[in-house]
Amino acid sequence: MARILFFGSDTFSTLVLDQLIRLNPALAIHSVIPGGVKTGRSLRNIHTPALQAFVEKNNIPHLTLPRTTDPLKDYRIPDEFNTPSDEDPILISASFPYWIPGSISRLFKPLKAINVHPSILPLYRGAAPIQWQLAHYHRPLGVSIQALNHSSLASSFDTGKILVQKTLDHFPLGSDYEKAEIKLANLSAEMLTELIPNINTYIDKANDQDHSKATYAPKISAQDLLIQPTWTYAEIMGRYLGMNHHYPPSISINSEIYQLTIDKITSTIIDRPINLTNHNRTRTLHEGQITPGELLYEKKLKRVLLVTGDKRVVLIRAAKVMKPGGKGWLTVDPWWDRLFNISKNPYKSLKTFRVFIDDTTTTTTTTS
Repeated sequence: MARILFFGSDTFSTLVLDQLIRLNPALAIHSVIPGGVKTGRSLRNIHTPALQAFVEKNNIPHLTLPRTTDPLKDYRIPDEFNTPSDEDPILISASFPYWIPGSISRLFKPLKAINVHPSILPLYRGAAPIQWQLAHYHRPLGVSIQALNHSSLASSFDTGKILVQKTLDHFPLGSDYEKAEIKLANLSAEMLTELIPNINTYIDKANDQDHSKATYAPKISAQDLLIQPTWTYAEIMGRYLGMNHHYPPSISINSEIYQLTIDKITSTIIDRPINLTNHNRTRTLHEGQITPGELLYEKKLKRVLLVTGDKRVVLIRAAKVMKPGGKGWLTVDPWWDRLFNISKNPYKSLKTFRVFIDDTTTTTTTTS
């Protein structure tokens, strides 16, 4: 019976382990999970990793690491992984947020400490491969199972020998992170199911990566969804599809950040008049009267249009100012009223009021 020491944390690793167990109920699994993270403004809440709830519910032996900067410093692998057996134990990591030191990975036979990485390496090395592949509309999506690198240098992450790689047969361009995560997790479990009993064969055929072709997928932050006036519709929606599960899209107006609720699908408006009913006037893009980065208020349709860098539109349904004392989510009517009321233009009027989002790479004035 194969013994698996499984390092994971988030939904992806949970989905991988769940499907792996379904396909291989005889596996002897012991899981290692990072401790919960304090969240919220006062850091009073504890965010528990998804894998923690899964292993507890399914009575899977596990260890929850301490919440420290170096949680694996004093870690010792379970005794059963040091016991001689006909089958060598295997270390598997999937979306584990810490470097697994060589003092642990070297306890396993060469190339039997492995990592599940949801991209076709050397493409999209790093912490957020699914997110950035979707943001860039990269196809095909796929999974690499690589050997863990013992080095702690950041440049060595995701550079191990490749034991196996597979791509998804088809994944539509308009699909979002949650769908990609499930598909790639299921593919990962299927690959592990084939690899585990035949790992020596895979090791014999393992290949080095072509490091000259490497691309990178750094950890995402709210800044990655802060929309710029120059961004095209494709850029905005790509990031929305890949990252909206973690951060909502946002804009900056006069240095205030607003999170947005947007519609996923829209159409080009290059030659279609925009009826700005609150202004009692019509403006069109092809007449050069509408600018990328401008917000257009359509009162009767209860929406605000954000004009993109390629003069298409994203439809905004609600917004929330990100500052202490904010009023939470505002629908478009009270939000537009707020933008008008806080405008510092002494000559403002509803008939001439225009709003532009900030280019946060420069300093701009955005309302008039």
